[in-house]
Amino acid sequence: MRDVLQRLKPDNFNDIVAVLALYRPAPLKGGLIDHYIAAKHGGETPKYAHPVMEEVLSETYGVMIYQEQVMQILHRLGNIPLCEAYDCIKAIGKKRDLNRFREQFVKGFQEQYQKREVGEEISETIFRFAPYAFLKAHAVA
Repeated sequence: MRDVLQRLKPDNFNDIVAVLALYRPAPLKGGLIDHYIAAKHGGETPKYAHPVMEEVLSETYGVMIYQEQVMQILHRLGNIPLCEAYDCIKAIGKKRDLNRFREQFVKGFQEQYQKREVGEEISETIFRFAPYAFLKAHAVA
């Protein structure tokens, strides 16, 4: 943890909260802390597949850290009601089949933006990183 904080050089409370959410075995192994640090210090430029992704992920330098971010993306881009987005988060946590949510997201995205390929790309990103997501309220507490 000391090494991470020395590399990060936190200068606001949100950085500390993010480290608390990321300093777990899977995000460490997946290199998410390294991406966060690199993006914070300008060594890596976050890439956003859609402007809504930038709105939701800008506070964490493009790194999907919190479950709330996953829910917002599912809701805003995939037109999935928040209660179902919450069900998706629970399914991810219990390592259940997520195909229903993937299909629902891509369909909702396509209905809003007519670009199925982009919806599928965003879906892959969501479901690749969502298992690492942590509840922000828990990290803050």
